[in-house]
Amino acid sequence: MTKQRVSGRVGGLSAGYDVNLTWDGARLTGRVGGAHQGKDVDLSVGDGRVSGRVGGRHAGFDVRGTLGPQALSLRLGGATLGKDLRLELGRTRFTGRLGGPRIGHDVIYLGLKSGACRWHDSYEWHLIPPRSAG
Repeated sequence: MTKQRVSGRVGGLSAGYDVNLTWDGARLTGRVGGAHQGKDVDLSVGDGRVSGRVGGRHAGFDVRGTLGPQALSLRLGGATLGKDLRLELGRTRFTGRLGGPRIGHDVIYLGLKSGACRWHDSYEWHLIPPRSAG
């Protein structure tokens, strides 16, 4: 599979962070945030399971969950301080929630032409399609 790039910005210019990831069909790797305030991402996907780590040994968190044809369910961090990410997946869109019912964010990607993914509190992702060879 050709590697695909996922990049852009989540949040605004002053309170947001950069997203620079690569997807190769089995692993999602890269960095979220900047050089000083960011975290490395290393996630593996296989047999319907997602596992890996965001951040380093001491200042990071584990990621565990499942990926099916129509849903993604992840736990980001531990049982006490972690957050859940639950998404319903469609062909050209996904929707769901990061966090709990009171403290969290709605996540909505509607396959906009610009590739923008808007979160409830004006967070935004830009999903960059792979460049075609030729």
